[in-house]
Parts: sequence; structure tokens; C-alpha cells
Amino acid sequence: MTEPPFSIKQSLIFGWEAFLLHYKVFVPIVFLAAAASLVSNYIGRDGFSAIAIVSAVLSGIVQIVIGMGVTKIALKISAGEPIAFD
Repeated sequence: MTEPPFSIKQSLIFGWEAFLLHYKVFVPIVFLAAAASLVSNYIGRDGFSAIAIVSAVLSGIVQIVIGMGVTKIALKISAGEPIAFD
């Protein structure tokens, strides 16, 4: 059997080291996503009112945008490119 093209252990080590180098970017993003979810849950706790539905839709959009940003940042970090907020 041939050796796999990458090591899972080395991949996890690389990811952890990259996170430790860039935690100042990732931690606030996680808090922002959590805040968007908590606000939506707080507003929507009364049931199916119009404001609850709008809040849920906006929260979903915010989380999609944050997810796209995290993916782009993670890809730049893995490629060794600098991270810049334009």
C-alpha cells in the first residue's frame, strides 16, 4: 500500500500553528458570528412574528458572509499570503 500524499497529523499541526499565529483574526470573527446568532435568537424567542423572520433571515445572511470571509482568510493563510483588510 502506498503512503498517502499528506499526513493527517502534519495537517492538524499546520492548522493549529496557523491558528496560533493568527488568533487575533479568528477569535473576533467567531464572536461576531456568535453575536449575530444570539441577537437573532433573542429577537425570535416570541415565535413567528414578522420581526423574528426578518431577524432570522438577516442573521443567516450575516453568517454566510462571515463564513465566506473566514474561508478566504484561511485559504490565504494556508497559501502563505499576507492578510489585509481592504
